[in-house]
Amino acid sequence: MPAPTIIQGPACVSWNSYDFYTRGNVTINYRYDTWNPNTAAYGKLGARFKSRMAEVAFTPAGMYTAATAVKYWPNSQADVGKSIFGSAPASVAIAPLTGNKVTFVRGGVSKWPALKLSPLGTVWQEMSFLCLGDPALDPTNAAHVQSIGATAFPATFDETKMISPRYTASFTGADGAALNGVEPDDEGFRVEPIFETRAMTLANFGMVDSIITSIGWRARFRPLSLTEAQISAAVGLQGSTVVQPGDAIGRATDLVIAGTGLTWTGKRAGLVDAALVYGPGEWRQGEVAFVGKSQFSAGVVQPLWVFA
Repeated sequence: MPAPTIIQGPACVSWNSYDFYTRGNVTINYRYDTWNPNTAAYGKLGARFKSRMAEVAFTPAGMYTAATAVKYWPNSQADVGKSIFGSAPASVAIAPLTGNKVTFVRGGVSKWPALKLSPLGTVWQEMSFLCLGDPALDPTNAAHVQSIGATAFPATFDETKMISPRYTASFTGADGAALNGVEPDDEGFRVEPIFETRAMTLANFGMVDSIITSIGWRARFRPLSLTEAQISAAVGLQGSTVVQPGDAIGRATDLVIAGTGLTWTGKRAGLVDAALVYGPGEWRQGEVAFVGKSQFSAGVVQPLWVFA
C-alpha cells in the first residue's frame, strides 16, 4: 500500500481586498449545531442537523498601517444593528503555498484581534472570520458555501509594515492630573475590542446572519512611571474628584498610546480598575484598566477610537 499524499504548508487569508499573512497556522473549523430527539423509554435517538457554519481562525503576522487597521476592526458603533457581512457578500479565501485554495462565498470578521502594543511583539493578536452560505443560493447548490480550486499565493507581504516600536501612554485621571509618557511593563499595552453579535437563525435554513449588538474597547497595562499616590488619585477613590454611583467612567479626555508608526487613541477614557502589588521583585504598580464612553454630535455617534 503506498503512503498517503502529503498535504501541508502555510496559507494566506484574503478578505475585502486585503491579504492577512499569519504568524502561525490557519485553521478552518466546520461546525454543526445539532439537536437530539429524546424518549423516556430509549433515551436520545441520535443527533439531527440544526445549523452549520465555518470559522477561519489565525493570528496575523503583524503588518500595520493606519489605512489598513479597518480590515482588522472593520465596524464602528454606528454599525450596531447591521450584519457583520455588510450589505453585499464578501468572500474569504485561504490560499496555501501549495495545494488547493478554499474560497468561502460569504464571510465577516467575527472575532476582532486585540492589540498588543510593545517593542517585544507585533501588533495583532488572534482573530477569526465567520463564514455562511450565500443567501441568494439554495443550500443544494454546489457553490452555496465554498469552492475549492487551484491556489494562487498572494505576493503583497511587506516586512517594513511589521512594526514593533517603543510605546508610552498619556491620559488624565479622575483627579484631573494629566499623566504623560507612562511606561508599561514587558507585556506592553493590551487593547481589547468589545464586539458582540447575535446569530439570526431560521428553522428551515439554520444560521443565516450575524448581527452586531454592541461595540466598545478596554485597555490594560501596568503604569510603571506612576507612584502609589498618582494611581490612587487617578482612579478617583475619594475627595472632591471621587467617582460615585451613576457617574460615567469615561471622561472628556482620551487615552493615547503612541509609538513610531502607530498611535491608538481611546476616546473619552476613564480608569475602571487599578491595583498595587506588594512582594519581592514585583513591580508595585499593578494593572490598570480603561474604558471609553459614547458621545453624540447633532444625533450622530462619534468614534470610540482612532488609529493613526
